[in-house]
Amino acid sequence: MPQPSWSPSTTQQLRKLVAAPYLAPNDWTPRSEAYFVFPLAQGTPGKQCGLAATGVYQPSLRSPWLAAKEVFGTDWPLIGDAWRAIAAFERTLVQRDTPLDKYLQGDKSALTEQQLRGMKLYNGKAGCIQCHNGELASDQDYYNIGVPPNKRWEEDGLAQVTFRFENYAKGQNEENYRTAKSDWGFYFRGKNQWDKGKFRTPSLRYTMYTAPYMHNGVFYTMEDVVDFYNRGGFDEDGRTTLFPETKSKLIKPLGLTDEEKEDLVAFLEAFSGEEIAMEKPKLPPYAPLFTKAELEAAQEAK
Repeated sequence: MPQPSWSPSTTQQLRKLVAAPYLAPNDWTPRSEAYFVFPLAQGTPGKQCGLAATGVYQPSLRSPWLAAKEVFGTDWPLIGDAWRAIAAFERTLVQRDTPLDKYLQGDKSALTEQQLRGMKLYNGKAGCIQCHNGELASDQDYYNIGVPPNKRWEEDGLAQVTFRFENYAKGQNEENYRTAKSDWGFYFRGKNQWDKGKFRTPSLRYTMYTAPYMHNGVFYTMEDVVDFYNRGGFDEDGRTTLFPETKSKLIKPLGLTDEEKEDLVAFLEAFSGEEIAMEKPKLPPYAPLFTKAELEAAQEAK
């Protein structure tokens, strides 16, 4: 790939990109001198559109600090700018080649007979579609579905220490800090009692590569997950959430047979395509914010 040159328009376009979570098609015309990414001319206004990397940053042109100034208007990189840059990169991760995508685009041979039976269960008896719907197979809402604590926390001292510190960092009071045995989830956003144990519905895209499952990794296979839902939100030992008072009414025994569970797992596999791999990017060289002389001068001025 040719090394792009830097131009003022590049800075303005990147600033626009990282500031906008959604882009209408044809906002910009792709150029070979792109700083990071430009959108493809496709998509629907108001919806997220695809992005394509058309260039790489040339380290010799800007230090990281000057790049931050050019792009974000700050004197050095800030954590908020990092989040925006990461979001801009994530919008380049567009894929439409899973078996399910191909099926929905008209290729009726993309799904097997077993997967078609699983899709019928997904939309009906299993009830998955109630929350796992839309482009990402997620309604982006929050639920307590009954996930039990991970047993690792009972045996691993380091996990316990980490969990305690997380509770402390998120503002737990002393009583809850000392007694909590499970992640309180969405409760930490607003400290509302009715939000205990709730977590956002995750996307089902590419879940073949994201085991273990659930927010705490308590299930290692998709078969385990389906069994958990089939029992009405209980694991094989009969354990459920430590916050039963907020458990969703949507979670109830499904009565799936062994064959139906296999069909459903087969359909869930259709949400994943080939594993996505990418080359490690070349990063600009690091440079100190201040010279030693500047630091010594500042110290003497105190």
